Amino acid sequence: MAIFDDNDFDEVGHKHSTIKMQDTFNITATTVSPLMQMDQNGEQRKRFILVNGVYFNEPFFSANGFRGLLRRIMTKDMVEIIRKKEPNYRLKAEEFYLYSSGAATDRKSIDNISWEEIPKVREKAPILSLFGAGLSSISGKCAVSDLKLISSHKNIKIVQENDEIELKKIMPLTQNQIFFRTDDFLKDTILKPLVDFDDITSWQKNHIKAVQTSKEKKKSGETDKETDSNIAQVIDIESIMPNVTLSNSINPLYGQKFTDIELGLILKSLLEISQMQIGSQKRLGYGVLDWHIELHGQAMFSVVSDKDYIFNKTITTSKKCDELIEIYNKWANENYSSKINHRA
Repeated sequence: MAIFDDNDFDEVGHKHSTIKMQDTFNITATTVSPLMQMDQNGEQRKRFILVNGVYFNEPFFSANGFRGLLRRIMTKDMVEIIRKKEPNYRLKAEEFYLYSSGAATDRKSIDNISWEEIPKVREKAPILSLFGAGLSSISGKCAVSDLKLISSHKNIKIVQENDEIELKKIMPLTQNQIFFRTDDFLKDTILKPLVDFDDITSWQKNHIKAVQTSKEKKKSGETDKETDSNIAQVIDIESIMPNVTLSNSINPLYGQKFTDIELGLILKSLLEISQMQIGSQKRLGYGVLDWHIELHGQAMFSVVSDKDYIFNKTITTSKKCDELIEIYNKWANENYSSKINHRA
């Protein structure tokens, strides 16, 4: 049986064709506030890309991070649906990690599932069907790409001058913001009379020592620049700046197909993510984005922030989006229960 038929192709020329990927979600997101995803060094995550034979670092939001966000939102939704029936319901530790991160430690119930049982498990547990269960025999059918800048080549201009290659950014992609955490005691603010002088002096000595030790480990012995004595800490944050457009895709792996229930679950989760802040430094207002989601090239929903009050959002959904989410909600309300059984 053929996987593709003639309707799956658009003719481009006598040698090449473009495949229309089925069940593909195309996601476009534009930063309204700065967006930061920390790497292991506490800095904005970046990757190497090649433009006209020259490598440079480009900021992005990793597929692994976006995939993990989807899993957590889906797990939260499942528990909230069960709690409508049983308000005191809580996931067991193993169930929590199984659903939220795919960790499968109970080999009796998950790792030893036979091939014959897998289709029934996928039907009972769409989260596991989409993302898999660790090292068990249930492999996820869902592929997620990095949330990356749209067309990196448009953001970089390479100029050849005097046999030297110079990279020039057409638009800045990242920004650095410096924040100061002041010491209210040294600054003599209205809070100073609230503490004991001897106690705060002792605490400051220990705190300064701990901060210096931490900085030495982090910066491998580099010394900090002198700052105002009232400043207790200087925080330098690099992030993707506002008004930068990123994109990624979600699609089934080769030979797989999403069910309508799974499509509805993905859409519902994306709709919730679009109303959240993502990434790091949320307390500073980071991670607000405008979103536009398409499925099969058809618009599903858009979420746009108010430009003056960025946490106020306007949500527009299509009829097809509403129908698919309703299919999932109906199934979930009928099938999710506290007696979660992954076995057929």
